[in-house]
Amino acid sequence: MQTPVAGDATVAAIAELSQRSRVRRVHMLAWRDLDDAEAGGSEVHAHNIAAIWAQAGVEVTMRTSAAAGLPSSDVRDGYKVSRRGNRFAVFPRSAGAEIMGRLGPCDGLIEIWNGMPFMSPLWRRGPRVIWLHHVHGPMWAMTLPAAIAKGGVLLEERIAPRFYRKQSIVTLSPSSQHELVDGL
Repeated sequence: MQTPVAGDATVAAIAELSQRSRVRRVHMLAWRDLDDAEAGGSEVHAHNIAAIWAQAGVEVTMRTSAAAGLPSSDVRDGYKVSRRGNRFAVFPRSAGAEIMGRLGPCDGLIEIWNGMPFMSPLWRRGPRVIWLHHVHGPMWAMTLPAAIAKGGVLLEERIAPRFYRKQSIVTLSPSSQHELVDGL
């Protein structure tokens, strides 16, 4: 993929906002990153934002699960990628890495809730925002055994929303907004 290029006015506005808000180092927690063989729209969105912010001078570190054939650490389009833990272990390992400061200092956290949340309201103090692209609902049963799928639905639709009620959640589409507001 070619590096996204934001216009000079956009880059200048983001750089000014970063300086004014004192949010100069951002960590993104994501299930997978753009180079993962199963990457989709969420990963494209996260990559584009991370690359544009890096272009504006924001130090971005993205923490994701490990993927076969990919290095555990990488730099892509100006931002760092740290791949640790398998598809399930990435969640507690990312929380632990943040709590222990293993990814370095952080002025703001972005949690990308892709079905399974990182549960950042339980362990993160400081500025954070949640990106939720869509509710997974029936997708759980399409990809996991029945018992695990039921657990995923329970976590996504009943347990996790209680911890995220007072959090800023960003979504990209009106249909996802309706799913969030009406369903969760």
